[in-house]
Amino acid sequence: MAELVIADKRHKHRLPREVLEQMRRCLLIQMPAVGFDVIDHRAAAEFDIAVANSAGYNRDGVADWTVMAILNLVRRGSWGDRRMREGGWPKPEMLGHELAGLTVGIVGLGNVGSALATRLLAFGSRVVYADIVERSFSGVRRVPFVDLLELAAGWRRTGRLRTRADAGRQSASAHGERLPLTAHGRLHRGGGGAGVGNNPRQPDPCVGRRGAVQRG
Repeated sequence: MAELVIADKRHKHRLPREVLEQMRRCLLIQMPAVGFDVIDHRAAAEFDIAVANSAGYNRDGVADWTVMAILNLVRRGSWGDRRMREGGWPKPEMLGHELAGLTVGIVGLGNVGSALATRLLAFGSRVVYADIVERSFSGVRRVPFVDLLELAAGWRRTGRLRTRADAGRQSASAHGERLPLTAHGRLHRGGGGAGVGNNPRQPDPCVGRRGAVQRG
């Protein structure tokens, strides 16, 4: 049996408890991708097997895709393409919102979140984020997670921004912030804005032996 196992990044071959139990010489399972849900990492910790992922492996691809999804959302690109293929010319319905005039809220400013923020700043968007730790990132502003939810809920209820009486956030209302939020990287319609979530509560990317966490 191998001491080092490279897991399947295609997620087609799982490593459940009953398989890990037979890997008596294994010291490390390396996932050559970000997600490692195909590995029972809790069972691996019980068997003294460290599990690690490749943080940042696809950060640029995911960030690019998210910008595409945001533009498609606020400009109704896919919908307009279908209408035009049917012979229509839905110009009024596709005017949408300019990305430079919107605020995007990012939940979790890690590998993907920071790459996405860089791209959105280039479009001229106002970027705010919520994270369990302070990030040193020029041009973005950290706000409590509950405030992002309040901004989103305010737009859903009234169509206008509702914030706490805070000088920094009050100035944001003049900018026309719209922050419908979602989680796990998905986007949804609501108020014309966009929100992105990176799920900061996901398992730590490197769970060490005996349940200890290895960072780095």
